[in-house]
Amino acid sequence: MLLNPRYEIIHSYFNAWISRDFTHIDDYFTENCTYRECYGPVYDNLNQIKQWITDTYQTQTVLAWDIHNIETTDQSNIIVTWTFHATTDQSNDLFDGISMISFNQNKMHEVIEYACKHETYHPYQQ
Repeated sequence: MLLNPRYEIIHSYFNAWISRDFTHIDDYFTENCTYRECYGPVYDNLNQIKQWITDTYQTQTVLAWDIHNIETTDQSNIIVTWTFHATTDQSNDLFDGISMISFNQNKMHEVIEYACKHETYHPYQQ
């Protein structure tokens, strides 16, 4: 069990994608939240997030969404580093990312994701 209730919400939300159980989605987000995915889409409220989840659920299976670090930056903001792995009929996606999450009354109010390639290399390593 985590001590910070906001960390619990983040872990529960990430795990919901793996378990495909979104029954507690109302506990994770404020009604007027904003969610910006790392590849461009923006969802402007909880109803749009629910629609996105419903649509994505039909085509994507999340195999892992591993949290590496969670750090509180101030009273309402948290930075999460993670690795995401999912499959669809057309792709196998594996990438690393960072989420900047703002909270309002212990619910996520704004999420902004950034992504980078999972596979790295060291061009100048000898």
